[in-house]
Amino acid sequence: MPNAPTQALRLDVVFTRYDEGSAAARFVLIGLGQIPIEATVTLTDETTNQRLGEYKVSKQFALGGIAGATTDMSDVEEGEAKSVVEIFAPKEP
Repeated sequence: MPNAPTQALRLDVVFTRYDEGSAAARFVLIGLGQIPIEATVTLTDETTNQRLGEYKVSKQFALGGIAGATTDMSDVEEGEAKSVVEIFAPKEP
């Protein structure tokens, strides 16, 4: 829609849990040394300051062995970011 009105929106992401866990513990056994990330995502109309939506987003990594030892926080952060984007991505009918 070329003439659709625009709306200024603000997206706030507040991390409520962020723990790097332990690569050594993940290497030893699945489930140990987990990496959890949790956040609250809020969408607000900038003009009226009205909250349009609030979402809880979380990711947890608990794989063991070599994969667990070589996975770091940036890998889990990427998954968390994709989850936030997925909330607002257009859904196919």
